[in-house]
Amino acid sequence: MKRILYYTLVLFSVLFSNNIAASTSSIYGRVIDKETGDPISNANIYLANTTIGTTTNTKGYFEIKEVPKGTFDIIFSHVAYYFHKERLQIKQYYIDVGTIELMTKAYQLPTVIVEDEESIWKDQYDKFIKEFIGDGNNSDSTRIVDPYNINFWEKDDKLFASCIDPIEIINKSLGYKIKYFLDYFESSSSFTKYSGNSVFTPLISNLKTDSTKWAVNRDETYLGSFRHFLTILNNGYTKFLSNFSGKAAPKKLRVAEADSLLNINGFFIYQVKELPWENPFPFAEVPISMQKLLSPGEIESERCLKFSNYLKVYYIPEYKENKYPINYKIKYISNVQSSYLELEQDSVMVDIYGRYYDKFGIHTYGKFAQERISDLLPYEYTFSND
Repeated sequence: MKRILYYTLVLFSVLFSNNIAASTSSIYGRVIDKETGDPISNANIYLANTTIGTTTNTKGYFEIKEVPKGTFDIIFSHVAYYFHKERLQIKQYYIDVGTIELMTKAYQLPTVIVEDEESIWKDQYDKFIKEFIGDGNNSDSTRIVDPYNINFWEKDDKLFASCIDPIEIINKSLGYKIKYFLDYFESSSSFTKYSGNSVFTPLISNLKTDSTKWAVNRDETYLGSFRHFLTILNNGYTKFLSNFSGKAAPKKLRVAEADSLLNINGFFIYQVKELPWENPFPFAEVPISMQKLLSPGEIESERCLKFSNYLKVYYIPEYKENKYPINYKIKYISNVQSSYLELEQDSVMVDIYGRYYDKFGIHTYGKFAQERISDLLPYEYTFSND
């Protein structure tokens, strides 16, 4: 009866509250112990890759308000339990995830590394840090709080890693504390792939210089990034779909307007059949329109990205129109950055904020492939000019 009353009140508040915008949703449910059925209080519920979250009350109930529409992983976490994830496609104004059962963690003794094993662990950890944290502009200011919680092993000249608890990370360059829920990590001499979800907590400082530094570093990290590219690509597609001056513009004009948005933001895209290091005489780079890459998804904020072979992406920092001759080869511009994209499946879903969530759905090479955990920004981050 109490649960029915709780959900009735939640439903009533969602349907009739003037404070909830039509573009957002509320997620509610309950968290209990899988073995005993007892409610779990103070369990953390996070909207993955955001700063959004809440905790359960003494009866195990929770509600997260004003959740953006789209596809998200919801993480359920408690220090005494194994974390659990649910993927939700958020379309309605209210979503009941039901009862979530968490499994109690087996008791673990504190990690002890004997002297003979320490050098091996240190070598593995150094390799892990290089590939996981990265070696970009933010890496020196990014550290893992308790590295000894991470387990390593090697097989067939590959390094693997796992962690039962979220990896706690402090990024003083971008101003975030991060909990990273690692699903998979594998690294060799030729590639690195990992997957997981982040939860962000902004760092707090009384110094105005810190907040200014964080804002500048966030913008610099974002510009030219993979997320920046996907965001502008989606913005261009939105422009293509939209009407001009109250009536639909000719398709040719809409395509040109949309593609120009990529160029204005410094991006130029081409389709190629081979990677240059695989063939000393690769096929030509063929310009491709943004309109040929995207199609509508099931949710208004999502699009389907699809292309064959490889997509080459050039990025010119601080690009200015008419700075270069019309037929000037982009590849020969001194500060140009280049990346390649390859789809690991037929298509992937991306959203208007530059996220994609199909695990290992896109294989990146070049500049995009250098981005690591130290470059992560939360979903809510927006660049003012996008």
